Amino acid sequence: MYIRFNCLYKSDLAMHLSWYKQPFGEKTHLISTIYKLTKVLHFTMSLKGNPASQCKQQGINHLSISDMKSSDSAKYYCGSAHSNVHALDGTEPSAIKQESGLMSANVGDTVVLHCLYKSDMAMHFSWYKQPFGEKPHLISTIYKYDKGATFYHEFKDNPRFSVQSSKGINHLSISDMKSSDSATYYCGSAHSNVVEFGKGTILNVKGSEFNSKTVLQQSVSESVQPGDSVTLNCTIHTETCAAGHSVYWFRHGSGESHPGIIYTHGDRSDQCENSPEAGSPTQSCVYNLPKRNLSLSDAGTYYCAVASCGEILFGDGTKLYIHGGDIQVDMRILVLLSIIRTGALLCCLTILFIIYLIRK
Repeated sequence: MYIRFNCLYKSDLAMHLSWYKQPFGEKTHLISTIYKLTKVLHFTMSLKGNPASQCKQQGINHLSISDMKSSDSAKYYCGSAHSNVHALDGTEPSAIKQESGLMSANVGDTVVLHCLYKSDMAMHFSWYKQPFGEKPHLISTIYKYDKGATFYHEFKDNPRFSVQSSKGINHLSISDMKSSDSATYYCGSAHSNVVEFGKGTILNVKGSEFNSKTVLQQSVSESVQPGDSVTLNCTIHTETCAAGHSVYWFRHGSGESHPGIIYTHGDRSDQCENSPEAGSPTQSCVYNLPKRNLSLSDAGTYYCAVASCGEILFGDGTKLYIHGGDIQVDMRILVLLSIIRTGALLCCLTILFIIYLIRK
């Protein structure tokens, strides 16, 4: 199968054109860059040798991908830059440490998103907000030797947003949380012509009007053995939105600080049924997450979440128990007890033999 993503630009200032790929639940990766004047096209290591091409005509920057594979499923972004700035493609070791996974807060709360960096070369630091189903938006930038951050767009002159920056840290604080703050937040750093992103933190703000009009139903728990298969279900009753909705699955394993995203469904109208009541905007949708050949590492709590109109709502979660873990623990205990019993028996026999020799 062949597909082409179209991208048009009108700016005469843009000199470098690029494409980015964002796999579901991951940070953005650079695919390709092209310099406007030389028409020299560069693909990143992850795409070198792949049948991808890029148009090189004035005003367009189309990306073509043939022989599509399942790993090509992602969001694709077209970008332009006035100077030679591009993002790392994800194969290099990251100098940014950002809390990944899900973080929840209530309307009115204050949240601090942490970002740590180890690079001495990075000179500029930034924060980006990506509302669900939308492109990333720049929140702030700060130069390494400046004391205050510069905010952009709707974040400019907004006292709810502030940045704490010093050597090795670039934390973003959001106070008086609102439902519109629900999004994925990325920390970024830049040096020379390289921009690097953190893994992203998904922020879920509870208590919004959307939350009150949407109901998620999940089974409480599932118990299986290693090697078994199971299908987790999620039923959503919600009012329809012109932008549609997307469904995400998260897993929170033992010892993990935050749940991490593992799968996403796009807006699939064939999985939904409208309410039989005339004029009702309510839909009922059923989504499934099949899990095959389960192992102990699959145990945890699986959360279903629906994102619509820039907001997201999470279900209560389904706990998946893998009973093989308990069996293995019991077997280790039995083996240990058998060794102790055998050792005690040998000691008793040795003592009895010594007593027999003394009396004889």
